[in-house]
Amino acid sequence: MQGRIDRTLPTEGEMIVDPRTGRIRFSDEERVARRRAQAARNYQRDPAAFREYQRRFRERHRDRYRAHKIVGKRIERGQIIRPDQCERCHVHCEPEAHHRDYSKPLEIEFLCRACHKAADREVRAARRESAREASQAA
Repeated sequence: MQGRIDRTLPTEGEMIVDPRTGRIRFSDEERVARRRAQAARNYQRDPAAFREYQRRFRERHRDRYRAHKIVGKRIERGQIIRPDQCERCHVHCEPEAHHRDYSKPLEIEFLCRACHKAADREVRAARRESAREASQAA
């Protein structure tokens, strides 16, 4: 069953201008709220399918799931303090924890959404490059 895309127009208070790119986008709080609302709608639509999706994701990405749980618990307990700004561009936000290597779950960098996407692209590019070099060497 295809999900319906919520196309309600945002109010002005939900939008901000990204200081790095100059683009208008949803605030971090609004983006998180919309993502949670969508997850709740998906769960209400078909709870069994939602739980199955989560189970398959956790199975496929055990290292990722483990790293996220470890960091989440440490933040919850106060052992890791989430800063109020991005470590790269220093924009004030609620930064996300970025793992360059999931096998080292406590080596994290707190990044805004834009920097986190860029960092993930860098990691993927580095992996592709090393795979390309390995295949050429063989």
